[in-house]
Amino acid sequence: MKPRRTFLLVLIAWAVASAAWLGAAEQQADKAVACSATVPAAAQTGAGVQFQAAGPAAGSLWTSDSIVGNLRFVPATGAGGFSQGSSGSEACRDPDETQFTHILTRNIDVMETGVTQGMWSALRAVQPTLPSVTFWFSGATLPAESLTWYEAVLFANLLSVQQGLTRCYYTDSGKTIPIDATNYTAGNYYCDFAANGYRLPAEGEREYFTRAGTTGAFSVTEPNYYTAGNCSNCTAGLMPTLESVAWFCANAGSTTHAVGTKTANLWNLKDVHGNVDEWCWDRYGGYPSGTATDYEGAGFGSGRVIRGGNGGGYPAYCRSACRSSAGPGYRAAGVGFRLLRPLSIAYDWDFGDGTAHGTTQNPTHAYATSGTYNWTMTLTMGGQACVQSGQIAVSSTCTAASIATHPASQTIASGSSATLTVVASGSAPFNYQWYHGASGNTSTPVGTDSYSYATAALTTTTSYWVSVTNGCGQADSQTATIMVTASGGPTITSVKAKTGKPGSLATIKGTNFGTNSKKVTVYVGTKKAKITGKMKSTQIKFKIPRVKKGIYDLYVVVNGKSSNKVSFQVK
Repeated sequence: MKPRRTFLLVLIAWAVASAAWLGAAEQQADKAVACSATVPAAAQTGAGVQFQAAGPAAGSLWTSDSIVGNLRFVPATGAGGFSQGSSGSEACRDPDETQFTHILTRNIDVMETGVTQGMWSALRAVQPTLPSVTFWFSGATLPAESLTWYEAVLFANLLSVQQGLTRCYYTDSGKTIPIDATNYTAGNYYCDFAANGYRLPAEGEREYFTRAGTTGAFSVTEPNYYTAGNCSNCTAGLMPTLESVAWFCANAGSTTHAVGTKTANLWNLKDVHGNVDEWCWDRYGGYPSGTATDYEGAGFGSGRVIRGGNGGGYPAYCRSACRSSAGPGYRAAGVGFRLLRPLSIAYDWDFGDGTAHGTTQNPTHAYATSGTYNWTMTLTMGGQACVQSGQIAVSSTCTAASIATHPASQTIASGSSATLTVVASGSAPFNYQWYHGASGNTSTPVGTDSYSYATAALTTTTSYWVSVTNGCGQADSQTATIMVTASGGPTITSVKAKTGKPGSLATIKGTNFGTNSKKVTVYVGTKKAKITGKMKSTQIKFKIPRVKKGIYDLYVVVNGKSSNKVSFQVK
């Protein structure tokens, strides 16, 4: 069992007026499912044609529940998975965060915020076996805290019953005796992950939807976190980007706050950092090594995982990878929970030539004879269907798609957008699908069928890539990284080192560095480098710090504004 080092909020005498809960007016309703299908207009006989489908975007609103409000769609990871845990260079990381590749096969629908006191009261009004709980801080829109893991599990099962869904939690391995008010604190606990009811997230799911495709310490980029000692610094205003998404020791003021009042992550989920910690399903234990699929925690042990950080905790405890645990009967003012539901998604492709249908998201199909074929794609999700159809002309000649010019990485000011373009070669016409993330990761499609893609206004460094298909092949572009710098902040254009060894000199070239070296800090990874010589607004000379051999992120902070990060090799 691993206790949180700063688990409880700093409790002071404080009272808050109760507010009317706003969610009860909604009825539970699944939204109309949206989908798209990408199929080449032309193909060659005997060549594999790539058929591609896209369902709702990650973070889209799928369910409005009459008790727990909005839920957001979170897609499975795909075959590549995601990196769970933290990198060795992350500041103030813990030794139990060793990274592994986690493949999540289940699509899920996640509560936009944690459970509130108003939600607890609303369910208790219709399911009176839910116990009465005394919350440390009182307010209908405040998090439902001071709740045990047992009570979170009971809430999930009773909510499933209320909404006509199949319960997830049982006391027996055969899953015949459901958890209810008579047995929720005794016996064994089993989860039916195939059930369509509400449940706690598995720890891997919690980290995955917290990150929302990001890989840093938080779901936003906070450069001041990496300054020595700042990961345990509670000074207000020191980390403005982190404060925009999280309630923690720098801004919480020794109390909880109404849920959903901070900026959401990229998948429209709020309070994934700070305010209150949230229970997960898993027993706490060491991570597996290598690659794991739908890992559900240790097989034994009494501690249950808690994630997210709380209003009394350090910045380090709000990190996406930070873990803690407590016994299932633990009760504290800084601990609450949020729930999710699984969402089944099925694909049915009718290729129009009388052959067997395709049932994967992106099947490959070869037509035996030339002609014009009518195809249909049906996506079924949560009991609702979306249908797309079209035609494909099949002939006897075709040149596979390839990438002539890859989308280029670039640097933009925070709040600006970027336009990416790709040049394809081969037999026209081409179909284009843009994605957020590293090349090959298809979990977050973003772009329409065009050779160019204009991003939304960006405030954090983000990566994109594009897949180009025609009638006889597919080509994936390289990853294009959009570096985001603070408006009017410094920008690095190049770095040149004499030897690349610690103690030797290197030169950074760029813009907006200023001429006062006392207001400039150069970082190689998390290490500060010594600036030497006379400062120029377009050039900085520095001495490479004593670090191990390897490739590090190098960046500059000028008057609190961080530059883009560039890779720098220390030999």
